[in-house]
Amino acid sequence: MFLSNTPEYRSWKSMKNRCYDVKNKSYSDYGGRGITVCDKWVESFDNFIADMGLRPANKRSLDRIDNNKGYSAENCRWADSKEQNNNKRNNILIDINGRRKSIMEWAEYSGLNYKLIYRRHKEGKTGAEVIKSDKYGTYYFGGVGKTLGEWSDETGIKKTTILQRLKYGWTIKKTLTVGSKSNEL
Repeated sequence: MFLSNTPEYRSWKSMKNRCYDVKNKSYSDYGGRGITVCDKWVESFDNFIADMGLRPANKRSLDRIDNNKGYSAENCRWADSKEQNNNKRNNILIDINGRRKSIMEWAEYSGLNYKLIYRRHKEGKTGAEVIKSDKYGTYYFGGVGKTLGEWSDETGIKKTTILQRLKYGWTIKKTLTVGSKSNEL
């Protein structure tokens, strides 16, 4: 297969350069800290394609699932920018009820502002304390804060249903839009 002028080939070359070319501007974050490429992929672009397949969409790039491990079939995926941004070494990860997410992911999940969660984390709050609704029982979605009753009135979804969905781990967006009577959410 001759794919040397493709995004996949450029990803493969860039991956190797980051890991092995000391003159590469990103070398210190990759090869310089011990990130390597599996022998099978170093030897052959065809092996890389056989394991990874073609990139599924234009907006995807090569991503390591565990940033402390090297490039291999077991540790790589084609990821979109959201997945990439939530998989950076400098992200702050918070564990809540056995689930680990970045602050941005918890913000999306809870409907709270990223900066509020970050501030709570920096204040030493842990676990569910960082994503609990504020002292007034306000839940945030789309930059707007309302009580569950207000969200229930706006969406037509019963308050108990909203609470149950949140308890089962639904994001605030999914909670307030699935079955909503409002077209404006």
